[in-house]
Amino acid sequence: MFTRSAGMTPHRWVMHLRLQRAIELICEGRSSLAEIAARTGSADQSHLSRWVRRVHGVSLTQLAPWPPPLKRQKSSRSVTLLSLNRIASQAVV
Repeated sequence: MFTRSAGMTPHRWVMHLRLQRAIELICEGRSSLAEIAARTGSADQSHLSRWVRRVHGVSLTQLAPWPPPLKRQKSSRSVTLLSLNRIASQAVV
């Protein structure tokens, strides 16, 4: 009955909702990919990455906002970028 009305099995529907939420969190850019994976039921970041690529045909880095959001340090209140290694690797390309 559920499959007829929703057009998918209950398991697939739950997986669809979890993936949709993961993509929303990735696009917001406030949480690490490991945190997002844990919050949405993936075993780890690698599992989430494979899941997104299989369903949507894109990598997590294609979904993540660029440049990364700025994050305030608690102690000095200075603003730093979250991923200097990623910036450096982009400059080399």
